[in-house]
Amino acid sequence: MSADFEREITHIAAQIEPTYTLAPETIHIAVASLEEVDRRYGPDSDNPLPFHNAPHSLGVARRSVRLNNILYRYIKPQWRPRIFDLGIIAGTNHDREQDLGPAVNEQASAEGAVEEVIAANGVLNTKMFKQRLIRANLATAAEMQEDGKLIQPNLQKGSRDPIKFIMGFVDINGIAMEGDKRMWPDATNIYYETTDEPTSEDLCAFLIDQRRFLRHRLNDGIIKSDIAYYFPDDIDPVYKDMRKAFHGNIARAFSLAVLLGERSELQHSVSRLAKGVSGLDRSSLGDIIGKMIRSKVSREQ
Repeated sequence: MSADFEREITHIAAQIEPTYTLAPETIHIAVASLEEVDRRYGPDSDNPLPFHNAPHSLGVARRSVRLNNILYRYIKPQWRPRIFDLGIIAGTNHDREQDLGPAVNEQASAEGAVEEVIAANGVLNTKMFKQRLIRANLATAAEMQEDGKLIQPNLQKGSRDPIKFIMGFVDINGIAMEGDKRMWPDATNIYYETTDEPTSEDLCAFLIDQRRFLRHRLNDGIIKSDIAYYFPDDIDPVYKDMRKAFHGNIARAFSLAVLLGERSELQHSVSRLAKGVSGLDRSSLGDIIGKMIRSKVSREQ
């Protein structure tokens, strides 16, 4: 398993576009973190989690590199050192604790990340890097309000270090960055992870509700407000570059969630698929649902 993780992280590191050299220990720390997440929450663990597992952590690390590539030109020189190392290590560490509850999980995960850096005892073992790593982890904290809106309470609080913006965005906005192919499995896995008594009907309703999530989290007001906090001198160009990269994904994912809400035959198909899998097979259910919906839509076009 560790060899697989090392190959994955090495591939992610190869996607860095600016002239940049990772610290010698970054890949080792990232692999060790993924192994710990997999040990605690992977399919063979005592507490397997459908969503908060090693594949999600890998996805966050991968997306951190992509967003860093887009934003690097706007990041001030004081924040550029080790920005890609921070994204990869925070991405693989940010969910290593999932048993203590919101906010406490992120703090414990941050402390675990710092312990990994100290244990490696390399060039990253500095006060500044460890402070920034803690900020990056805490920026991923999310809270569900009574009205059902998901907020990130630490995102516009304290330091304006852009690694916070990057980690907060790449953690919960996988749909924006990867489109509906990310929406269906992520939403399905989150539903099963957070529901004690799942039903096929409630799963379908949760998938349809992704349109509300997208409308709230990715509206211009929220995005521009977050950008303004970290990039006050470049609000418009940062927004323009991010819109160019992600708007198509957001629009397509939203339209498909709307379509699922409007088409009863699609809802019946989702319910049939959900009823046809056991707990052990659920890991691939979201991908199957997504393929089914895309196939039906493409045949009609």
